Amino acid sequence: MRNLIYTLYILLVLTACTTHQGTRAQLDQAEALMTEQPDSALTILQQVDDAQLTTNALQARFALLLSMALDKNYIDVASDSLIHPAVEYYENHGSSREKMLTYYYLANVLYNAKETAKCLISLTDAEKYAKSIEDHFYLGMIYRMMADAYNTIYCHNEEVKYYQLSYDSFCKTTFQSHTNFALLNVGLGHSNNHDYEQALTIFNKVLEIAEKEADDVLTEICLQNLGHTYRLIGNNRESIQTILRLEKLFPQQIRSRDYSNIANCYAELQMADSAIYYMQKAETLARNSIDTQVTYNINYKLSKYKGNYQMALENYEKLYDLNAFVTDSIMGKSVLVTLQDYIVQQAEYESYKARQEKFRLYFIITILFIGIITSSIIIYQRWQNKNLEIEQSIQLAHSISDTLRIKENNLSNMSEQIHALFDQQFETINQLCNVYYDSQGTKFEKDRIYKEVKKQIEKLGTEKTKQLEEIINTYKDNLLSRFREDFPTLSKDYHLFATYQFAGFSARAISLFTNDKVENIYNKKSRLKSRIANSATPHRDEYLRLLA
Repeated sequence: MRNLIYTLYILLVLTACTTHQGTRAQLDQAEALMTEQPDSALTILQQVDDAQLTTNALQARFALLLSMALDKNYIDVASDSLIHPAVEYYENHGSSREKMLTYYYLANVLYNAKETAKCLISLTDAEKYAKSIEDHFYLGMIYRMMADAYNTIYCHNEEVKYYQLSYDSFCKTTFQSHTNFALLNVGLGHSNNHDYEQALTIFNKVLEIAEKEADDVLTEICLQNLGHTYRLIGNNRESIQTILRLEKLFPQQIRSRDYSNIANCYAELQMADSAIYYMQKAETLARNSIDTQVTYNINYKLSKYKGNYQMALENYEKLYDLNAFVTDSIMGKSVLVTLQDYIVQQAEYESYKARQEKFRLYFIITILFIGIITSSIIIYQRWQNKNLEIEQSIQLAHSISDTLRIKENNLSNMSEQIHALFDQQFETINQLCNVYYDSQGTKFEKDRIYKEVKKQIEKLGTEKTKQLEEIINTYKDNLLSRFREDFPTLSKDYHLFATYQFAGFSARAISLFTNDKVENIYNKKSRLKSRIANSATPHRDEYLRLLA
């Protein structure tokens, strides 16, 4: 039974791992296609089985990717229920990039839901993380949405500010199309802020870029805004020419507002027939209350121009009522309510931040206190261990010092004994040689001594050479071996001569060993010293000292 339970457990773990790997592979594929093929990414995500999202991390990632895919496919979502798992998870987990994306797409949902205050708060969080990772593309997107949000509550100074920040951010990327439209938005911001001259300058600059890059969409939008702005500054003829050019280039994209602008211009120029013609065209394309409001405004101007003051009054009253309705609707809901929400949300957010900071402070103080105590204990233990190690090292050093001193004394004694033995062994032979020289030319009774000593000397010079070399190498640190390596080209006679010299024999002794004259011995010695002195051997000084 126990083995069966273990087996089932292992199978369940393996199955779960396989399921997670399959789900992660789907999410990886969708993320890879998100930028270039968002429709394919959305299809893959819609095929993911919710039952396979068994961990908070998988649920959060799926929620974030699906929110991104919907936005990139221009499907607006106004409920935060989809993005909520990502927000809940990435608040305390994940990378800065994941947090940035989560807050940005949460802000997108809140913007669609017209919750401007919450949207701006979320965008502020997204901005913080985008700056931390220096993601200029998403900074441009974040600032653009901030500007759009401020536009909805008629804060046009802030609108211009954030459109400019958006443009500056996109300029640091390689996304030229986003950069062009960001510059167009800067112009729109200035127009909304009644800075029409600055707006016209920017619109004309963007129009040049659009025509150079053959961007029809950007060209169309520029012409629409140029026509509208020219009318606002009273340049009616330029406005008419611009909008007619728009009609010629993009007849399918003409809107009610465009014809209304022409009608307004003709009304200002007191060209009633043309104004009526384009007003009727505008009425056929009217889609919302703003378009209707413009129509009433034109009718009011035309009635007033014709002297039909009763009709002018009726159009003016309709215009006033509609304008009041629109103003109440927009201002009441978009400004007052939004600002109230913003204040409440901001207060809640600041209170939450204060609680978090307070908790974080207490937590840090506790951790620091524990860390200080722990560090003190560790440092004290290490200090004790270090002292013990130092004492042991000192004792070991004393022990090594004593041992070295004993060995040094032993080696010194040994060296003295070796040199004494060396000198004693060869001094005897040297004396025999000297006796031999003193005995030459004596009477008959010294002949036997003379012959015997000569016999021993000749025997030493011929038969004991190998043994002599071994003795010298043993007691003189391989002197002859090193000499042979340093002077491999010397003749055999010179190597033998060097052997006797290094053994300490006198010139007369060497002359007996080699059966050569003493004068020749001195000459050989001089030539050998010269050869050594002119060499580059590192043992040169040692050899010369022994030949001195």
